[in-house]
Amino acid sequence: VGVHAANPDKIGRDAAELCGMSEPTGIVATDDVDALIALRPECVVYTALGETRPMEAIEQMSKLLAAGIDVVGTSMVWLVTPRQ
Repeated sequence: VGVHAANPDKIGRDAAELCGMSEPTGIVATDDVDALIALRPECVVYTALGETRPMEAIEQMSKLLAAGIDVVGTSMVWLVTPRQ
């Protein structure tokens, strides 16, 4: 289990703290996608704001998919439901 953070203020903080929980999880947020890939997850839930940084989001999701990791998310809604 891992947590990715794009916001520099969240990197290095425990996932519980980021969620407003008091009991630490021991899972620390990182901005290193390769470190998350090294955890060998079966699936990643990708919910970053892809609309504000589409190329970075596509690059990250492509890297995860290339590593054989399934990606589920809502970050690129405009690819699923293009504007009319």
